[in-house]
Amino acid sequence: MMIAMFCFIFGAFTAASSISMGPDTAKATKAAMKIFTIIRTPSKVDTGKGDKYQEKTFTHSRVDGVETTAVEYTEKPSVECA
Repeated sequence: MMIAMFCFIFGAFTAASSISMGPDTAKATKAAMKIFTIIRTPSKVDTGKGDKYQEKTFTHSRVDGVETTAVEYTEKPSVECA
């Protein structure tokens, strides 16, 4: 009898706790939708993609069993604001 009462009371507390988080879940879903909308929006800034710029160069090397990777970024030409 005591085990059954314990399970019933514990289940009731858990259900009440889950129900109280309902509005927060809706707010979190709405916030996630806004974030993914921002991420999927194309940028108006020139990112240098295409044949204009070489974006980065990787150099892999191994010295005494330790593997290293060097990344070198090419500087884009400066843009003057009018």
